[in-house]
Amino acid sequence: INASTAVTCVKPSGNSSELVNSSSGGHPRWSEYYLRNVEISAGDPLFHMLKEQGYPYHPKTGQSMASASTYVLPFPIKAPENSILKKDLGVVEQLENWKNLKVNYTEHNPSVSIYVGEDEWIKAGKWVYDNWDIVGGLAFFPRNDHSYPLAPFEEIDQKTYHKMISKLPRIDFSRLSYYEEEDQTSGAKEYACMGGSCEI
Repeated sequence: INASTAVTCVKPSGNSSELVNSSSGGHPRWSEYYLRNVEISAGDPLFHMLKEQGYPYHPKTGQSMASASTYVLPFPIKAPENSILKKDLGVVEQLENWKNLKVNYTEHNPSVSIYVGEDEWIKAGKWVYDNWDIVGGLAFFPRNDHSYPLAPFEEIDQKTYHKMISKLPRIDFSRLSYYEEEDQTSGAKEYACMGGSCEI
């Protein structure tokens, strides 16, 4: 059996980082206090359970409360003490952190969002030019405080965090089975043989 080309990856990332209260992959924390807004299908049994137990939700931007196909659940988050925050790292520091992961820990291109200050775009461009041979998986965003409604991350203050936490209902997850009437999961499928050839 041939050895895999990519045997390492950056973890925790995405949803798994939420489970262990970690920042995602190679990213710093969004801010000290923030909302993690998560989209969920209107037909999802988990949404129905949370809704009926009083968890707050909003229709996705551009949809109405009555007829939305997707809703957004806001989760208030407090970063652990001494966390590295988005505001703590300049653009070159973020890029060098990514480069360290790329060169020393993974065979693939770890994806990362890079936040660029108004006066940092030239530095970002120079870094990309100087490192062109390894660049891949980078997305650049302005590092401003502008936020659109129900963005995936929204900075909040300590007072808002505590107010929201105090109003969250206690969720009885054992009730999920009452809402889930059929198997909603589907496993990922990769065929060993297709297109006239088979993996070894």
